[in-house]
Amino acid sequence: MNQLKAGVALNFASTALRLGTAFFMTPYVLSCLGAVEYGTYTLVSSVIMWMILADFGISATVSRYVAEFRAKKDQKKEAVFLSNVMLLNIISGLVVFVAGIIVYWNISFLFPSLHGENLENFKVMYLISFSYTVLYFPFKVFAGIPAGHQKFIVPGLINIASAMLAVAASVLFLWWGYKAITLVIINVASGFAILAGSIFYSIKSLGTRIQWEISPEIVKIILKYSCWIFVGSIADLLYWKTGNIIIARTSGPMDVTLFSLGINFSNYFIIVSSAVAGVFFPKIVSMVALNQTNQALTRLMARVGRLQLLFIGLLMMGFIFFGQQFLTLWVGRTLGSSTYICWIIGLLVVIPLSLPLVQNLGIQIVQAKNMHNYRAVILLLIAVCNVIVGYMLSKSFGAPGLAAGTALSLICGQCIAMNYFYHKKVGINIKVFFSRLLKGSLLPALILSATGALLARLIPMSSLVPFFTGIFLFTACYILCAWLFYMNDSEKSLILNTFRRFRKNT
Repeated sequence: MNQLKAGVALNFASTALRLGTAFFMTPYVLSCLGAVEYGTYTLVSSVIMWMILADFGISATVSRYVAEFRAKKDQKKEAVFLSNVMLLNIISGLVVFVAGIIVYWNISFLFPSLHGENLENFKVMYLISFSYTVLYFPFKVFAGIPAGHQKFIVPGLINIASAMLAVAASVLFLWWGYKAITLVIINVASGFAILAGSIFYSIKSLGTRIQWEISPEIVKIILKYSCWIFVGSIADLLYWKTGNIIIARTSGPMDVTLFSLGINFSNYFIIVSSAVAGVFFPKIVSMVALNQTNQALTRLMARVGRLQLLFIGLLMMGFIFFGQQFLTLWVGRTLGSSTYICWIIGLLVVIPLSLPLVQNLGIQIVQAKNMHNYRAVILLLIAVCNVIVGYMLSKSFGAPGLAAGTALSLICGQCIAMNYFYHKKVGINIKVFFSRLLKGSLLPALILSATGALLARLIPMSSLVPFFTGIFLFTACYILCAWLFYMNDSEKSLILNTFRRFRKNT
């Protein structure tokens, strides 16, 4: 099995692990910590994500330019490039250090809803995570090198092994009575383990060299490319991480828990979609470097989009018809009737998010073509509007109002403005893309909508057995409809060949 196919397989394995971990760990962690401490624990990661912005998008350049230099067989320029990225990351780390100290001394002002033990726990967790972030910055360059070499097997195995060990440690320590601070320490240890593995693999196995030489030309290339990724990163954080901070400031840790659980379903969708798209980035860079036609890129985007739609469609329809019952069984013992709010938040975000997720490869194409400035500016403006509108709606409608602001911004920015950009500026034929993407989808969509509504009505899903029975029946119907009415011969061959290889290897 080649690196590209193995990378997709390992990404899906990692995705399955993360989704499985979230499924089993969230109610366990929530019951061990309680809703308030869980909200405080979640809030820490939201604040730290803003610290990571001081990277200014520099690390995102690594995979892209390593792949380009390798395609051009320019090892010297690659070595100089990596050294300049490291130097810029060291400077970024110093910025993070200063900003982090300022935030620490103003925590009480920033989050007036935190008091007593919650405030003290937040400060400890923040200091641990903040210290890890500062130490991690200079070495972030190594995380992107294997992908630039189109090497996915070893990094994938390292990520999976570290995640499994972190989960096992979390379960044990929570069972022994430890709390949120211990979970933060475990996460930090896992992060360092992955980083150490990436450094060792990049140097020893890939023969990565770093030539310490400051090159104004390369620094200019890095900053020109990364500045727009930085703007895009701000937009993403305004979409997905600012909500917890707003709710924490206006309501408190309990509402942070409700909002984060609801919005986290969008993260699961993003994980599934990115598992395929991320692996294709080096290939797209090579296609662009070799002047492949826009028609070829459109075909690739549609082909990958159809595969993404198979998974995203199942998750979205399942959440629509069975999401509320799932949340009740999942975290209802701790949250009670508040699970309905989580479901509403999830629906408001997941439905408009589904379209940009099946177009994830478009983001990779934009980055490979160095055309991400328009995307970054549009999404930033929409994200700022999202925060303003969401904050105003949250005052009257709480967490669902904040989610409604996110939904509105997704429709305006990701669904309308970005498709115009893909078509007019990037050269992706959006009409052809949608024609290929949706070909054969109407009939199965109608059948599955009727089936999902019927199963949700007829099967009393008040316990695990009937719930999973309904899920099993719906999934079986989904697979059958997709195979009979949606998937083309090429996609069927891909599935069959994958199963044949799996059986042969086992």
